[in-house]
Amino acid sequence: PWDYFYRNVLRVPETQAPHMQFGTAVHNTLEYTTRLHSASGKLPSLSLVKKKLELELGRLPLGTEEYSRLLEKGLESLVVYLEHLAKTLPKTTKEEMKFRVLLPTGIPELPEVILTGKFDRLDLDENGFVTRVVDYKTGKAKSRKVIEGEAKDADGAYKRQLTFYALILSLYDDERYLCNHGVLSFVEPDAKGVIKEEGFQITNEEIAALRATIIESVRGIISGSFLITPCDPEKSAYCDLAALLNN
Repeated sequence: PWDYFYRNVLRVPETQAPHMQFGTAVHNTLEYTTRLHSASGKLPSLSLVKKKLELELGRLPLGTEEYSRLLEKGLESLVVYLEHLAKTLPKTTKEEMKFRVLLPTGIPELPEVILTGKFDRLDLDENGFVTRVVDYKTGKAKSRKVIEGEAKDADGAYKRQLTFYALILSLYDDERYLCNHGVLSFVEPDAKGVIKEEGFQITNEEIAALRATIIESVRGIISGSFLITPCDPEKSAYCDLAALLNN
């Protein structure tokens, strides 16, 4: 709630960390790559992918040394990832698709809340139905225990993201997009040069639990009760500001 308050209500300006800027550049490059594949039936050449990555990195506020380092890192990963796509990419995909849905809350003061999401890639079958939601990750591959929050110090955020996507699609008024299969695709190969993907079939119980969590959070924000809730510095970067507000 504190993150929501400062980011979405007060709109405190933030700068993206370098690793997030790098992730954005790689995501945009992959969007170009798979969109071209859907249109032409072929993946672009490595030289075209390199030009696209150079263009995306060139748009970022990076110094010469940082630009060169991230370009080299990105190309090392994309060379391997292109081979992975050549073997696994379906004939048709949709890239960076944005969704906006309404979630009924049962709260009189706010009976519906808007949920939005932008999906990295949707894989489609020959009839145009979504078979899986693919989310790219540019960091090192995580184990299933870490993804599901079962490992030490893991919060389950990766799995929750896939559950959130399934929730959005369940509320979207088009049966072609109803899909509970989410995949985390790690763009950076492991030490053996292998691309790792972890797929999950999201259950209706998991979707219902996340829906309840969102509604409870909405209820706390509407009532203002979160304002007297202690801010946990391990979960929010705004605790110093929250302490000033409470004083």
